[in-house]
Amino acid sequence: MQAADILKNEFPKVSEEDTVSKLVGHCIKYHISSALVFRGKEFIGIIDKKDLPHSKMNLAEMKMKHICRPCHRLNKTDNEKEMAKQFLSANAHILPVFEKGKFLGIVHDLDLLQVIQDTKPVGSIAKKARVIKDTDAIGTVLHLMHNLRIDRLPVVDKSGKLVGICSLSDMLAQFLAFPIKRAGGGGSGRRLPTSHPARETHLLDLPVMDVTNIQVITVKPNESIKNAIQLMQKNEVSSLVLEENGEVKGILTVTNLLNRI
Repeated sequence: MQAADILKNEFPKVSEEDTVSKLVGHCIKYHISSALVFRGKEFIGIIDKKDLPHSKMNLAEMKMKHICRPCHRLNKTDNEKEMAKQFLSANAHILPVFEKGKFLGIVHDLDLLQVIQDTKPVGSIAKKARVIKDTDAIGTVLHLMHNLRIDRLPVVDKSGKLVGICSLSDMLAQFLAFPIKRAGGGGSGRRLPTSHPARETHLLDLPVMDVTNIQVITVKPNESIKNAIQLMQKNEVSSLVLEENGEVKGILTVTNLLNRI
């Protein structure tokens, strides 16, 4: 397989002058966490949700040119091993493809996984899952995701049972939906109405369950790697939670799979 075989012409694209709010919109539309950044017709870098700061600063006003980063450019003749190597190095889900300096399109890491036809059980390669509690504060989870450079975490209740999945996209959407309220003296903080009408709570202090998706795409540990990849591609997700009898048994990520190419 070469990059030209899985090249796509429709992809998330933002201008260096665009703000984070447009990036999040593209990520939702394309079911992707990365976007290419352009200056006019010139490609200048890539931005991933994991690159965004985890502070209280106003993300809606932050421009792409301040946070995008350079990345490797694939050649259309690059094979699957070279592409896997560059995806692992870039820590992004899409990479640009060029030929003699001309931009052709992008390659998506999920499309590259089709070269893997392994029928071993997915539990044999899955990693131990880092989980968060449904009562953990959003701010704590944002900090954790930023430090680990991940964008999805399984959520469990006090008994350890899986209750949902928390994604960086869901939290960023909340940040953009509820603008900063500025107080006298220059203080600021995002606030979100809660179930207590008499008061407001800082968004970062709310329990992560408030932004958790209870529809989790899971796979059994004895399912084949090949079938797990097909499930990831069908649902356009970069990870699968291994679940059995309500308990989290591990997590399968694109990174696990790229290392097998």
